[in-house]
Amino acid sequence: MDFDLIIIGDGLFGKLLAYFATKNNTKVCLIGKRNLKVFSSSYKSEAFLQFLGSVNPNYIHESIKFYQNLLQSKLEGFSVYTYTNGKKEAETSKNVSLFNDPLLSKIKFGEGYKLNSHEVLQILNHELVKQKIVYIKEFENLNVTKSKNRKNVTVSLSNKLKFQTKKIIFALGPWVSSLFTIFLTKKITIFELNSKELNSEPGLHVCPELDSFIYINQLEPPLLCVDIKSYIEANKIHLDCTELSIQENTLALQLINKNFNFSNDVFKSIKLKSIGFDCYNPHYQNYPIDQLISINNSTCIFSVPPMNGSGFKYAPALSKNFISNIFENESWNETEKNIEEDITINI
Repeated sequence: MDFDLIIIGDGLFGKLLAYFATKNNTKVCLIGKRNLKVFSSSYKSEAFLQFLGSVNPNYIHESIKFYQNLLQSKLEGFSVYTYTNGKKEAETSKNVSLFNDPLLSKIKFGEGYKLNSHEVLQILNHELVKQKIVYIKEFENLNVTKSKNRKNVTVSLSNKLKFQTKKIIFALGPWVSSLFTIFLTKKITIFELNSKELNSEPGLHVCPELDSFIYINQLEPPLLCVDIKSYIEANKIHLDCTELSIQENTLALQLINKNFNFSNDVFKSIKLKSIGFDCYNPHYQNYPIDQLISINNSTCIFSVPPMNGSGFKYAPALSKNFISNIFENESWNETEKNIEEDITINI
């Protein structure tokens, strides 16, 4: 079977890429990775769109507009606060940091929005079904081979199915490490704070230095997100993302106890809610967000590197831009990373 485009990975980016491609009458095959409700970071995500640290605010405005049209409802905004390591302690008790470092002072920093990631992905699924897209939700082994003239790609699945395509996109998120060793992985752990003893303004409280945030909504249980990458590396621990292990729970709670300024009542009520993986490329930290999209020299194999926690924030705008470029602008800037002639992925 021949396709104009094959997309490997049916998380947020994979679905959006397929959505925008089918809008342009492109024959698309979307291939998932086993049971994505267990494995996919998009399904595990607490989706926030905030203007904090934004590279291009226009992308966020475009994303907000897309989600509002998709969900057929207006997104309600909330305040976003960032905490910086200042030279003096907080001046008033109202400005006391949620984090233990007394030098961290709070600054109000714009507006944010929260999405129901499951609802977004479910509606995208319905949209793709309406477009009668070829959607393969599970596979065991995947093999990709470029033709000698580098104009076509053959994709073999589970040694049974074989497809030909003009272009292939890897939208594997954290699993992209199967192809690119340049990306580093970090572990994200999210807790619910069920206690009402958390005395702070509603909104998103972000501490970039700890790579953590606290989301407080009077109508919902507060959420705490922490990065336990340092604990994992220090203890050389392998953690399976399909389980919430006792060991992981202990490590995350140690990090929380050390870095967050919670009362005992709040701390005792913390319970592990969900986990996920995120990846980032240390060489891309200061690049414009557009350049995070990478394209192979063959002009038929493409990749969408993980967005370092900003997937929902930029995904609609970037996906639309990406599809437009690979089909209409063949002179897209290439990166230095090359993919070998034959690729075998066992995932």
